[in-house]
Amino acid sequence: MLASIVEFARTHRAASLRIAGLVIFLVAFALPAVRVGKHANMFSPSFAGYECARIASTGIYELARWPLVAHNGAAASDDDAMRFSETFLLALSGLINPLVVAQFLSFTQRKRWISRTLSALTAGCMIATWALFAKMHITPLAGHVLWIAGALLVMAASLVKDDLTA
Repeated sequence: MLASIVEFARTHRAASLRIAGLVIFLVAFALPAVRVGKHANMFSPSFAGYECARIASTGIYELARWPLVAHNGAAASDDDAMRFSETFLLALSGLINPLVVAQFLSFTQRKRWISRTLSALTAGCMIATWALFAKMHITPLAGHVLWIAGALLVMAASLVKDDLTA
């Protein structure tokens, strides 16, 4: 049994990376992912990955309705600009999960450009996540690190050929 798994992993490297990445990505949702606060310590409350995903998905909703509720016709203030930048970064962070799932589901050897495009978009959203962390004093924990590692493995599959003889 182990020999057949090893043989599959050797001859189907891209598929192995995608599967391993997705498993790690999904496990990360159950782990503590972030701690919030400028002076957060190990006793500060943390948020699990699934809670972060829920919060980030609200960022997409808030960004979509921003023009409707932004400032009711009054001139935009510095607070509005700050809130918009945080909402924008949060929305980009919220796009990572659907992008990784789409990349996992859409991978084909013939149309690797799709997977590579999704990888580039995902990498940009990851950078936005880290910018949000810096701006809002959010400390990443093990769940966030595994979430990123799993996504990177799924992304790396687009760079690997499946068959060693090809």
